Amino acid sequence: MVRDQFTSTERIESFSDGVIAIIITIMILEFRLPESALDQGLWLGIAKPIAPKIMSYALSFLMLTQMWISHHALMHNARYATPILMWCNNNVLFWMSMIPFSTMILGDHPFTPTAVALYGLTLAITAASFTFLRWLVMTQNEFHGETLALFKTAQNRSVLAVLLYFVAIPAAFFSVYISLAIYLSVPLMIFMWHVWLTRKILASHRKPKK
Repeated sequence: MVRDQFTSTERIESFSDGVIAIIITIMILEFRLPESALDQGLWLGIAKPIAPKIMSYALSFLMLTQMWISHHALMHNARYATPILMWCNNNVLFWMSMIPFSTMILGDHPFTPTAVALYGLTLAITAASFTFLRWLVMTQNEFHGETLALFKTAQNRSVLAVLLYFVAIPAAFFSVYISLAIYLSVPLMIFMWHVWLTRKILASHRKPKK
């Protein structure tokens, strides 16, 4: 069979883990103080220039964390590492690697509509790429019953996240606070979904076997 010639997804997951770790490292390396910062005193000299960067870093870290968790679950359920799956996975990693750039701009200009909109555009394309990757896994693997239902629910949440990010882009030119609230709400929504899913899985394992 042709499927027997495909490899497992372990290398995809390992490679993706490494790339995501590098992306997070790049973001933390952007924490630099201007030379004149300490002239204002230790607290003001550090807190004032760093606070917006911490905010943007935290938002991006939440986004990357929820995608890393979702990616792990996705690759765990994918049976075959087809060439198209590898290409689509690398497409997701490409857009994820752009997050440090938009994070840096947002940290430097936290209340500038263009910077906030650019950050949202990066998140929207990244989320859309991941949504397509999940759809591809669903089409290349035969899921049934509860597994298929969970995949469809997760896919619906991914589509909602993409729509919210795209709404946040024009909203930035009316109120950056609305956009920033959307950027925070999406990973929190996914987090609540992961909490619910974890409880569901643990509850199923606790049920006595007949």
